[in-house]
Amino acid sequence: MNNKKIGNFLIDLRNEFNLTQEELSQKISVSRSAISKWERGINVPPPEVLLELSKIYNVSVNEILNGERDSNNNIKTENKKNKKKLITIILSFVMVLVTFFFFLYFLNNYNSIYVYRVTAENENFYVHDGLVIFSKDKSYMRLGTIKSFKDLEYLKFEIFYYDENGLENLIFESNDDNYTLISCYGNDQYFSYDIREWLIQNSYIRIYYDDKIEILKLFFQEDMRNNKFFYQKLKGDNQSPDQTFEEPYEVKQIETYVDNNFTYNEEEDSYFLNITINGNKVDIRYLKGTKTLIIREHIGKEIHIMTFWGNFLTFEYEIYKENGYLEYVFNYDILGKKCLKGDCSNPKKEYFLETYYNKFISY
Repeated sequence: MNNKKIGNFLIDLRNEFNLTQEELSQKISVSRSAISKWERGINVPPPEVLLELSKIYNVSVNEILNGERDSNNNIKTENKKNKKKLITIILSFVMVLVTFFFFLYFLNNYNSIYVYRVTAENENFYVHDGLVIFSKDKSYMRLGTIKSFKDLEYLKFEIFYYDENGLENLIFESNDDNYTLISCYGNDQYFSYDIREWLIQNSYIRIYYDDKIEILKLFFQEDMRNNKFFYQKLKGDNQSPDQTFEEPYEVKQIETYVDNNFTYNEEEDSYFLNITINGNKVDIRYLKGTKTLIIREHIGKEIHIMTFWGNFLTFEYEIYKENGYLEYVFNYDILGKKCLKGDCSNPKKEYFLETYYNKFISY
Protein backbone atom coordinates (compact mmCIF):
# COMPACT_ATOMS: atom_id res chain seq x y z
CA MET A 1 0.00 0.00 0.00
CA ASN A 2 1.51 3.29 -1.15
CA ASN A 3 0.47 6.06 1.26
CA LYS A 4 1.82 8.79 -1.02
CA LYS A 5 -0.16 7.46 -4.01
CA ILE A 6 -3.29 7.23 -1.85
CA GLY A 7 -2.76 10.82 -0.68
CA ASN A 8 -2.40 12.14 -4.25
CA PHE A 9 -5.53 10.22 -5.28
CA LEU A 10 -7.49 11.72 -2.38
CA ILE A 11 -6.34 15.22 -3.47
CA ASP A 12 -7.47 14.54 -7.05
CA LEU A 13 -10.87 13.27 -5.87
CA ARG A 14 -11.42 16.26 -3.58
CA ASN A 15 -10.53 18.71 -6.36
CA GLU A 16 -12.74 16.81 -8.78
CA PHE A 17 -15.70 17.46 -6.49
CA ASN A 18 -14.65 21.09 -5.86
CA LEU A 19 -14.28 20.60 -2.12
CA THR A 20 -11.86 22.34 0.24
CA GLN A 21 -10.30 20.46 3.11
CA GLU A 22 -12.50 22.48 5.48
CA GLU A 23 -15.68 21.55 3.58
CA LEU A 24 -14.70 17.86 3.46
CA SER A 25 -13.92 17.86 7.17
CA GLN A 26 -17.45 19.03 7.90
CA LYS A 27 -18.96 16.33 5.69
CA ILE A 28 -17.14 13.42 7.36
CA SER A 29 -16.80 14.98 10.85
CA VAL A 30 -13.03 14.86 11.12
CA SER A 31 -10.44 17.57 11.63
CA ARG A 32 -8.90 19.46 8.73
CA SER A 33 -5.41 18.42 9.96
CA ALA A 34 -6.39 14.75 9.69
CA ILE A 35 -7.37 15.24 6.07
CA SER A 36 -4.09 17.06 5.45
CA LYS A 37 -2.14 14.09 6.84
CA TRP A 38 -4.00 11.62 4.61
CA GLU A 39 -3.36 13.72 1.50
CA ARG A 40 0.35 14.15 2.39
CA GLY A 41 0.67 10.35 2.78
CA ILE A 42 1.54 10.45 6.47
CA ASN A 43 -1.25 7.98 7.23
CA VAL A 44 -4.42 6.63 5.67
CA PRO A 45 -8.04 7.13 6.70
CA PRO A 46 -9.56 4.57 9.10
CA PRO A 47 -12.02 1.98 7.64
CA GLU A 48 -15.19 3.85 8.69
CA VAL A 49 -13.90 7.05 7.03
CA LEU A 50 -12.82 5.17 3.91
CA LEU A 51 -16.42 3.98 3.54
CA GLU A 52 -17.74 7.55 3.80
CA LEU A 53 -15.15 8.84 1.32
CA SER A 54 -16.09 6.11 -1.18
CA LYS A 55 -19.71 7.27 -1.01
CA ILE A 56 -18.81 10.96 -1.39
CA TYR A 57 -16.40 10.40 -4.28
CA ASN A 58 -18.40 7.60 -5.92
CA VAL A 59 -15.42 5.19 -5.89
CA SER A 60 -14.78 1.87 -4.11
CA VAL A 61 -12.70 1.50 -0.95
CA ASN A 62 -10.29 -0.70 -2.92
CA GLU A 63 -9.78 2.07 -5.47
CA ILE A 64 -8.88 4.51 -2.68
CA LEU A 65 -6.41 2.05 -1.18
CA ASN A 66 -4.93 1.33 -4.63
CA GLY A 67 -4.57 5.09 -5.22
CA GLU A 68 -6.30 4.93 -8.59
CA ARG A 69 -9.59 4.15 -10.26
CA ASP A 70 -10.23 0.65 -11.53
CA SER A 71 -10.08 0.63 -15.37
CA ASN A 72 -13.46 -1.11 -15.65
CA ASN A 73 -15.05 1.45 -13.34
CA ASN A 74 -13.43 4.22 -15.38
CA ILE A 75 -15.11 2.91 -18.50
CA LYS A 76 -18.44 2.66 -16.73
CA THR A 77 -18.05 6.17 -15.31
CA GLU A 78 -17.06 7.53 -18.69
CA ASN A 79 -20.02 5.78 -20.32
CA LYS A 80 -22.34 7.33 -17.74
CA LYS A 81 -20.87 10.75 -18.44
CA ASN A 82 -21.20 10.26 -22.20
CA LYS A 83 -24.77 9.06 -21.78
CA LYS A 84 -25.63 12.13 -19.73
CA LYS A 85 -24.00 14.36 -22.33
CA LEU A 86 -25.93 12.64 -25.14
CA ILE A 87 -29.23 13.04 -23.26
CA THR A 88 -28.44 16.70 -22.61
CA ILE A 89 -27.63 17.27 -26.31
CA ILE A 90 -30.83 15.50 -27.44
CA LEU A 91 -32.99 17.43 -24.95
CA SER A 92 -31.35 20.70 -25.98
CA PHE A 93 -31.96 19.91 -29.66
CA VAL A 94 -35.59 19.04 -28.96
CA MET A 95 -36.06 22.27 -26.99
CA VAL A 96 -34.51 24.31 -29.81
CA LEU A 97 -36.70 22.51 -32.36
CA VAL A 98 -39.88 23.07 -30.31
CA THR A 99 -38.96 26.72 -29.76
CA PHE A 100 -38.27 27.18 -33.47
CA PHE A 101 -41.61 25.66 -34.53
CA PHE A 102 -43.46 27.63 -31.87
CA PHE A 103 -41.80 30.83 -33.08
CA LEU A 104 -42.58 29.90 -36.69
CA TYR A 105 -46.23 29.24 -35.79
CA PHE A 106 -46.41 32.50 -33.84
CA LEU A 107 -44.79 34.46 -36.67
CA ASN A 108 -47.17 32.96 -39.22
CA ASN A 109 -50.39 33.27 -37.22
CA TYR A 110 -50.09 36.19 -34.79
CA ASN A 111 -51.98 39.24 -36.03
CA SER A 112 -53.10 37.35 -39.14
CA ILE A 113 -56.88 37.21 -38.62
CA TYR A 114 -58.90 40.35 -39.28
CA VAL A 115 -62.64 40.86 -38.88
CA TYR A 116 -64.34 43.86 -40.50
CA ARG A 117 -67.87 45.17 -40.50
CA VAL A 118 -68.83 46.40 -43.97
CA THR A 119 -71.23 49.21 -44.88
CA ALA A 120 -72.01 51.40 -47.88
CA GLU A 121 -74.48 54.18 -48.50
CA ASN A 122 -75.62 56.85 -50.95
CA GLU A 123 -78.87 58.75 -51.45
CA ASN A 124 -80.71 55.72 -52.86
CA PHE A 125 -79.19 52.56 -51.38
CA TYR A 126 -77.38 51.41 -48.28
CA VAL A 127 -75.65 48.21 -47.23
CA HIS A 128 -75.42 47.11 -43.62
CA ASP A 129 -74.63 44.01 -41.55
CA GLY A 130 -71.77 43.12 -43.91
CA LEU A 131 -68.92 41.05 -42.53
CA VAL A 132 -65.48 40.19 -43.93
CA ILE A 133 -62.98 37.86 -42.26
CA PHE A 134 -59.41 37.64 -43.55
CA SER A 135 -57.17 34.74 -42.50
CA LYS A 136 -54.23 32.99 -44.12
CA ASP A 137 -56.17 29.73 -44.33
CA LYS A 138 -59.56 30.96 -45.59
CA SER A 139 -61.16 34.36 -46.01
CA TYR A 140 -64.90 35.00 -45.92
CA MET A 141 -67.05 37.83 -47.26
CA ARG A 142 -70.72 38.33 -46.55
CA LEU A 143 -71.99 41.61 -47.93
CA GLY A 144 -75.10 41.83 -45.76
CA THR A 145 -78.40 43.29 -46.87
CA ILE A 146 -78.84 45.78 -49.72
CA LYS A 147 -81.72 48.14 -48.96
CA SER A 148 -83.14 51.24 -50.59
CA PHE A 149 -84.18 54.50 -48.98
CA LYS A 150 -86.73 54.97 -51.78
CA ASP A 151 -88.15 51.43 -52.13
CA LEU A 152 -86.11 50.77 -55.26
CA GLU A 153 -85.58 47.19 -56.38
CA TYR A 154 -82.10 46.29 -57.58
CA LEU A 155 -81.66 43.88 -60.48
CA LYS A 156 -78.14 42.77 -59.71
CA PHE A 157 -74.95 44.02 -58.09
CA GLU A 158 -71.21 43.65 -58.57
CA ILE A 159 -68.44 43.85 -56.00
CA PHE A 160 -65.11 45.03 -57.38
CA TYR A 161 -61.93 46.87 -56.50
CA TYR A 162 -59.44 49.05 -58.36
CA ASP A 163 -55.87 47.81 -58.42
CA GLU A 164 -52.75 49.97 -58.19
CA ASN A 165 -52.95 50.69 -61.92
CA GLY A 166 -56.53 51.88 -61.65
CA LEU A 167 -57.89 48.79 -63.39
CA GLU A 168 -61.16 47.31 -62.21
CA ASN A 169 -61.09 43.77 -60.78
CA LEU A 170 -64.42 42.00 -60.37
CA ILE A 171 -64.80 40.01 -57.13
CA PHE A 172 -68.36 38.79 -57.45
CA GLU A 173 -71.70 39.52 -59.11
CA SER A 174 -75.18 38.30 -58.24
CA ASN A 175 -78.84 39.22 -58.01
CA ASP A 176 -79.13 37.89 -54.44
CA ASP A 177 -77.35 39.44 -51.46
CA ASN A 178 -77.84 36.29 -49.35
CA TYR A 179 -74.48 34.65 -49.99
CA THR A 180 -71.07 34.05 -48.44
CA LEU A 181 -67.85 34.08 -50.46
CA ILE A 182 -65.06 31.77 -49.32
CA SER A 183 -61.58 32.34 -50.71
CA CYS A 184 -58.89 29.76 -49.84
CA TYR A 185 -55.30 30.92 -49.47
CA GLY A 186 -53.34 30.11 -52.61
CA ASN A 187 -56.48 29.57 -54.66
CA ASP A 188 -57.73 33.17 -54.27
CA GLN A 189 -60.89 32.51 -56.26
CA TYR A 190 -62.51 35.80 -55.23
CA PHE A 191 -59.85 37.87 -53.48
CA SER A 192 -56.38 37.40 -52.04
CA TYR A 193 -55.35 37.70 -48.40
CA ASP A 194 -52.10 39.31 -49.54
CA ILE A 195 -53.92 42.44 -50.81
CA ARG A 196 -56.13 42.84 -47.72
CA GLU A 197 -54.98 46.38 -46.94
CA TRP A 198 -55.56 47.44 -50.53
CA LEU A 199 -59.00 45.82 -50.68
CA ILE A 200 -60.36 47.57 -47.60
CA GLN A 201 -59.43 50.94 -49.10
CA ASN A 202 -60.46 50.39 -52.71
CA SER A 203 -63.55 48.14 -52.83
CA TYR A 204 -66.90 49.20 -54.28
CA ILE A 205 -70.35 47.83 -55.03
CA ARG A 206 -72.10 48.56 -58.33
CA ILE A 207 -75.90 48.33 -58.14
CA TYR A 208 -78.09 47.96 -61.24
CA TYR A 209 -81.73 49.09 -61.04
CA ASP A 210 -84.37 50.60 -63.40
CA ASP A 211 -81.87 50.90 -66.28
CA LYS A 212 -79.60 52.87 -63.95
CA ILE A 213 -76.30 52.14 -62.23
CA GLU A 214 -75.04 53.36 -58.87
CA ILE A 215 -71.57 52.85 -57.41
CA LEU A 216 -71.10 52.86 -53.65
CA LYS A 217 -67.84 52.81 -51.75
CA LEU A 218 -67.56 49.89 -49.31
CA PHE A 219 -66.37 50.94 -45.88
CA PHE A 220 -64.51 48.41 -43.74
CA GLN A 221 -64.59 49.05 -39.99
CA GLU A 222 -62.13 46.82 -38.13
CA ASP A 223 -63.95 44.86 -35.44
CA MET A 224 -61.31 42.41 -34.24
CA ARG A 225 -57.88 40.98 -34.92
CA ASN A 226 -55.80 38.32 -33.15
CA ASN A 227 -53.08 40.66 -31.88
CA LYS A 228 -53.39 40.04 -28.14
CA PHE A 229 -51.53 37.59 -25.95
CA PHE A 230 -54.40 37.46 -23.48
CA TYR A 231 -58.11 38.13 -24.02
CA GLN A 232 -60.40 39.54 -21.39
CA LYS A 233 -63.42 37.40 -20.65
CA LEU A 234 -66.68 39.33 -20.67
CA LYS A 235 -68.74 39.12 -17.52
CA GLY A 236 -72.50 39.00 -17.40
CA ASP A 237 -75.08 37.75 -19.87
CA ASN A 238 -75.84 41.05 -21.58
CA GLN A 239 -72.42 42.63 -21.66
CA SER A 240 -70.93 43.52 -25.02
CA PRO A 241 -67.34 44.36 -25.98
CA ASP A 242 -68.39 47.99 -26.41
CA GLN A 243 -69.35 48.04 -22.71
CA THR A 244 -66.07 46.52 -21.65
CA PHE A 245 -63.47 48.55 -23.53
CA GLU A 246 -62.96 52.27 -23.61
CA GLU A 247 -64.14 54.02 -26.77
CA PRO A 248 -61.65 56.37 -28.50
CA TYR A 249 -62.07 60.06 -27.70
CA GLU A 250 -63.28 60.94 -31.22
CA VAL A 251 -66.01 58.26 -31.10
CA LYS A 252 -67.27 59.60 -27.77
CA GLN A 253 -67.37 63.14 -29.16
CA ILE A 254 -69.40 62.31 -32.27
CA GLU A 255 -71.78 59.99 -30.42
CA THR A 256 -72.44 62.65 -27.78
CA TYR A 257 -73.33 65.11 -30.55
CA VAL A 258 -75.47 62.53 -32.35
CA ASP A 259 -77.41 61.65 -29.19
CA ASN A 260 -78.14 65.32 -28.55
CA ASN A 261 -78.95 66.50 -32.10
CA PHE A 262 -79.81 63.61 -34.46
CA THR A 263 -83.05 61.70 -34.98
CA TYR A 264 -83.05 57.91 -34.84
CA ASN A 265 -84.61 55.93 -37.72
CA GLU A 266 -85.42 52.49 -36.32
CA GLU A 267 -86.26 50.95 -39.72
CA GLU A 268 -82.88 51.92 -41.17
CA ASP A 269 -81.05 51.55 -37.81
CA SER A 270 -79.29 54.87 -38.33
CA TYR A 271 -79.31 58.45 -37.05
CA PHE A 272 -79.93 61.39 -39.40
CA LEU A 273 -79.84 65.15 -39.41
CA ASN A 274 -81.01 67.44 -42.24
CA ILE A 275 -79.69 71.00 -42.13
CA THR A 276 -78.79 73.90 -44.42
CA ILE A 277 -75.25 75.31 -44.49
CA ASN A 278 -74.25 78.26 -46.70
CA GLY A 279 -77.55 77.87 -48.53
CA ASN A 280 -76.82 74.24 -49.42
CA LYS A 281 -78.93 71.28 -48.40
CA VAL A 282 -76.94 68.90 -46.16
CA ASP A 283 -77.97 65.35 -45.23
CA ILE A 284 -75.97 63.74 -42.42
CA ARG A 285 -76.30 60.10 -41.46
CA TYR A 286 -74.56 58.21 -38.65
CA LEU A 287 -74.33 54.40 -38.46
CA LYS A 288 -73.65 53.68 -34.80
CA GLY A 289 -73.02 49.97 -35.28
CA THR A 290 -70.08 50.57 -37.62
CA LYS A 291 -69.05 54.03 -36.32
CA THR A 292 -69.48 55.60 -39.75
CA LEU A 293 -70.42 59.25 -40.34
CA ILE A 294 -71.65 60.19 -43.85
CA ILE A 295 -72.10 63.87 -44.76
CA ARG A 296 -73.78 64.67 -48.09
CA GLU A 297 -73.88 68.31 -49.27
CA HIS A 298 -75.71 69.39 -52.45
CA ILE A 299 -73.60 72.06 -54.13
CA GLY A 300 -75.17 73.22 -57.38
CA LYS A 301 -75.60 70.15 -59.60
CA GLU A 302 -73.02 68.17 -57.68
CA ILE A 303 -73.24 66.01 -54.58
CA HIS A 304 -70.21 66.17 -52.30
CA ILE A 305 -69.93 63.24 -49.90
CA MET A 306 -67.55 63.06 -46.96
CA THR A 307 -67.39 59.74 -45.11
CA PHE A 308 -65.50 59.33 -41.83
CA TRP A 309 -64.40 55.94 -40.55
CA GLY A 310 -61.54 54.41 -38.56
CA ASN A 311 -62.36 56.22 -35.31
CA PHE A 312 -62.99 59.35 -37.43
CA LEU A 313 -59.31 59.94 -38.07
CA THR A 314 -59.56 59.17 -41.80
CA PHE A 315 -62.17 60.11 -44.37
CA GLU A 316 -63.09 59.69 -48.01
CA TYR A 317 -64.21 62.65 -50.11
CA GLU A 318 -66.31 62.07 -53.27
CA ILE A 319 -67.90 64.33 -55.86
CA TYR A 320 -70.82 62.98 -57.90
CA LYS A 321 -72.32 64.64 -60.93
CA GLU A 322 -76.07 65.00 -61.35
CA ASN A 323 -76.22 61.80 -63.44
CA GLY A 324 -74.55 59.80 -60.65
CA TYR A 325 -71.11 59.78 -62.29
CA LEU A 326 -68.25 59.68 -59.78
CA GLU A 327 -66.03 62.56 -60.86
CA TYR A 328 -63.55 62.86 -58.01
CA VAL A 329 -62.46 60.81 -54.99
CA PHE A 330 -59.62 60.84 -52.47
CA ASN A 331 -58.84 59.39 -49.01
CA TYR A 332 -57.14 61.48 -46.34
CA ASP A 333 -55.51 60.69 -42.99
CA ILE A 334 -56.41 63.53 -40.61
CA LEU A 335 -54.08 62.47 -37.80
CA GLY A 336 -51.08 61.86 -40.06
CA LYS A 337 -52.02 64.75 -42.38
CA LYS A 338 -51.28 62.68 -45.47
CA CYS A 339 -53.09 61.61 -48.61
CA LEU A 340 -53.96 57.90 -48.71
CA LYS A 341 -55.47 57.79 -52.20
CA GLY A 342 -56.10 60.17 -55.09
CA ASP A 343 -55.36 63.90 -55.25
CA CYS A 344 -56.01 65.51 -51.85
CA SER A 345 -55.30 69.05 -53.05
CA ASN A 346 -58.97 69.82 -53.67
CA PRO A 347 -59.80 73.08 -51.81
CA LYS A 348 -63.08 71.57 -50.63
CA LYS A 349 -61.07 69.36 -48.27
CA GLU A 350 -60.26 72.26 -45.94
CA TYR A 351 -63.82 73.57 -46.26
CA PHE A 352 -65.31 70.24 -45.21
CA LEU A 353 -62.82 69.76 -42.38
CA GLU A 354 -63.49 73.24 -41.02
CA THR A 355 -67.25 73.06 -41.49
CA TYR A 356 -68.00 69.49 -40.44
CA TYR A 357 -65.09 67.80 -38.71
CA ASN A 358 -64.64 70.64 -36.23
CA LYS A 359 -68.40 70.90 -35.76
CA PHE A 360 -69.38 67.28 -35.22
CA ILE A 361 -66.22 65.59 -33.96
CA SER A 362 -63.92 68.17 -32.38
CA TYR A 363 -66.60 70.48 -31.04
